[in-house]
Amino acid sequence: MDNYFKNSDASNAKYKVYTKVIFCDDNELLVEQYIGNHEGEERHITALISDNEYIDLYKHEGAEEVLINLNKAEFIKLSKYIERQEKTINIYKDKGKTTEAKSIFHSLSVSGIWIQRLTDWFVDNGFDVPINKVKKLPKYKEYENLFDKFYNDKNADPIEVKSVLNDKSRWSNPSSYLAVSRRNHNVTVAELKKHRGFGWIDPKSTAID
Repeated sequence: MDNYFKNSDASNAKYKVYTKVIFCDDNELLVEQYIGNHEGEERHITALISDNEYIDLYKHEGAEEVLINLNKAEFIKLSKYIERQEKTINIYKDKGKTTEAKSIFHSLSVSGIWIQRLTDWFVDNGFDVPINKVKKLPKYKEYENLFDKFYNDKNADPIEVKSVLNDKSRWSNPSSYLAVSRRNHNVTVAELKKHRGFGWIDPKSTAID
């Protein structure tokens, strides 16, 4: 994540926990971070993120999802680092290089502190602690991919399309997701209704393009 920051203080911080989204426009997110390299060097600063993935996530799903995904990325990055270092420790041990192994082991104490800080953030805010390394697509992107699949299928089954894209148990606001996906394709409601798989949309003809 470091390359996203314009704030020089933030770019030098080895570990971070994202705590608040302060502002977002079409180009940047202003976020608050809890940062530090050492236990005791603890402070909150603001930093700018210009990654479109997070800007789009904020627009579609809100600040909470942005913070979850930012902290999840930090958690996974730190977990991978610790995992690599632990493998290196075992390699040195196997070679009888105990001094090097101990040195790396002691250096992991700071990493351990910060992965605990990240864990605490997930727990304190009522979220599951990340347990896998597979990056899950944001809901709006998952919906968009499914829309694209059905839109590009000339033989799409309207019953299947409706059951997937209008599933209120799966999507928090399927009509909103549908409207965004439709606009991304620059088609009107009337044009989309003519598509084989989308004749079910807007049954009362009240939608606004």
